[in-house]
Amino acid sequence: MFENLIATFLNKFLGEYLDGLHKEQLNVQLFAGNVQLRNLRVKPSALDFLQLPIAVKSGVVESLVLKANWAKLSSEPVRIELKRLVVVAGPRTSFDVNEAEERQRAQSRKRDRLKANEELKLATHDGNKSDGFATRLFEKMINNVQLVVEDIHIRYEEGGCALGISLDRLSAITTGPDYGEPLFSSDARRVFKLVELRALSVYLNTEDPSMSRPSTLSERKRELEKMSIHQSSMEHLSAGPEWVGKGVQYLLQPVSGDLRLLINRDDAAVMASSSSRIKAEIIVQALEISLGEDQWPVLLRMLDNLSTSATRLSAASSHLPSFWRSAKEREKKVYIGWYKRTLNADWTEPLSAVERSQFEALESELGYEEVVRLRSFAIAELQRELKGRPVTLRQEKKASGGMLSFLWGGGGGATDKMAGPEVQLTEEEKQALYAELADVEQDTGAKDLPKSFVLLEVDFKLNKTSVSLLSAYRRRRGARSLARLEGVGVKARMLQRPHSSISLSARLQSMSLLEFVTPGSLFPAIISRSGCAQPSSTSASSITSPSSAMHDFKDQPPLVDVLFESKPLDESADYKLVAAVQSLDIVFNHILVRRVEAFFSQPMLPLHPASFDSSSPSAISSSSSASSSAPGSGGPTVDGGGLKALTSATAKTFSDFTQYVSVFFDCSDIL
Repeated sequence: MFENLIATFLNKFLGEYLDGLHKEQLNVQLFAGNVQLRNLRVKPSALDFLQLPIAVKSGVVESLVLKANWAKLSSEPVRIELKRLVVVAGPRTSFDVNEAEERQRAQSRKRDRLKANEELKLATHDGNKSDGFATRLFEKMINNVQLVVEDIHIRYEEGGCALGISLDRLSAITTGPDYGEPLFSSDARRVFKLVELRALSVYLNTEDPSMSRPSTLSERKRELEKMSIHQSSMEHLSAGPEWVGKGVQYLLQPVSGDLRLLINRDDAAVMASSSSRIKAEIIVQALEISLGEDQWPVLLRMLDNLSTSATRLSAASSHLPSFWRSAKEREKKVYIGWYKRTLNADWTEPLSAVERSQFEALESELGYEEVVRLRSFAIAELQRELKGRPVTLRQEKKASGGMLSFLWGGGGGATDKMAGPEVQLTEEEKQALYAELADVEQDTGAKDLPKSFVLLEVDFKLNKTSVSLLSAYRRRRGARSLARLEGVGVKARMLQRPHSSISLSARLQSMSLLEFVTPGSLFPAIISRSGCAQPSSTSASSITSPSSAMHDFKDQPPLVDVLFESKPLDESADYKLVAAVQSLDIVFNHILVRRVEAFFSQPMLPLHPASFDSSSPSAISSSSSASSSAPGSGGPTVDGGGLKALTSATAKTFSDFTQYVSVFFDCSDIL
């Protein structure tokens, strides 16, 4: 029943992003219930949907597997596995925009979306019974889909530097209330989902050879294994920001976490149990962010180059006219009538060749949302006329029935046509139906719900977090910490209620700022909670976790506790803000302030031209890369504006602030 729908989606999705896909082979495997695709290349245009000046230089998907038993969808889950995706991207060098190609691409995307929407709507449509078999089966299939993504590596290379994202594993499964082992859920009203994230990291290597040169899968594998992103991440996960990795300069240290999701579609049960319609709990053990002294100017240059290139791409696309328009009142009525004649309104004549051409021409001019809305009106109108019988696509009639058809009384090839609809709607009834559907689309379901009803509840828990500034990276000794801001016991909650009522709360149990630039300092903790003793050692290696630099404050009130409410339940105000902050001990360190000022006031250095493989059709040449980053080369440059101006202004403000504070504290006497 749903094989055609999924085949259309996979062909559309995979065909848009991957090369080497054989549609017929995919359809055969899909109908057999076991799709196995190996060694697929990523298209150079795969990242165009981001609308960023980025082009794919090389990419490969080692394995994509889909397993489904179509005969047992009501008892067995559909499983999707994606393993080992490597994508290497670089700056875009061509900013030419062809109006005809863009229009054709937009039309193709809209047609694919409309086809998928139509198949889904008609496949799950079962007359007036909202709990029809097809609808319940489709919901059960979606609720029990198992998704597993493993070994993902995406990186952006420019000028000998690389900014990358690495993921070891991401899985989403249906479980029971204990969020334990995978469990097939037959109750569509109450679904438990567990999403597990393992070793997600972000790195910025300031000196990194290009990975776009390898042309074979085995060479790409060797390059990825040489990076050792996942293995080294897991081995050194607890070593803290002092360890930067085997050639990997992390911005975000490998982080793991779980998302526990409860979807409750029974509003009566929700109100009876005082729970929420959707409840999400996010649990993260540790979140460590670090920024190196040599990473900061490279990151600024990358962002500035992307910003400049995005401006050029936007300017090149600004002349394109709008591809879509809204339908006029007369056109709405005509389109609804034409679309009904493509469905099983058997009392009407099928569209003629001329009408079909006019129908497709009108549809090509209207936007996707407009077409979907008009089609919904046509389906609802036809459903009323059929007295609740299923709405399907019109079946083509055969021209002749042959000799056997003649013997059985079916000669002549003509089929009986219905004399008319079982229920004849007047024009006023049609307009009332359209208005009712429009109200349903705009209704959020909050009209009849009490004010205390919780539509969405999100809880976030982070045991410990840190943000570190590091010295410049050296291959032999790595990088050492300059300063580190640490926090313990981060919790946040969001509640969304009907009528735009929102409650946001956050708390931080304790916090400290440690410095490692002053030799033999008596006050390594620059900021700490009052009553917390100073660490006995100032070496970075001896302070690897926030708990070692502060007392256990579990039995004390949180350091920061903030509550914000929009339209609070007590109706005491339109907005409410409540904050409670405990006392802090702050030590002024002139040496650290000057060191941090020097860290962020570095100039943006031009990136070195990357040695890309010019033989590859999707590669970016070194001359193009050089022209897009070197000053005075005719490519995009930074002429005192954008990020450079913002950085200069920030550095000047920080310097002025330092001078004022130095005078206030009379630093000459303190130091």
